[in-house]
Amino acid sequence: MRTILFAFLLLILFYSCKKNSNVDCTSATVTFKATNYKPATFVYPFYSLGSDFVMFWHILTGQIGKKLREAENSISSE
Repeated sequence: MRTILFAFLLLILFYSCKKNSNVDCTSATVTFKATNYKPATFVYPFYSLGSDFVMFWHILTGQIGKKLREAENSISSE
């Protein structure tokens, strides 16, 4: 039981690490412990899970490219 709980907690912790960020998961773990940083996944778990399903839906329907371009344009225009 402990092993399953530990694996689940590690999964949640590494889920909060971004693959495309310049920070690897090890330093993100240290930062999380040292600064009491709470990722949005922990603060708003249902919103995070819902947005994962929306993104998955966009992948399945082939709209993900369009949505990514829209996000890039909104960021670059600011």
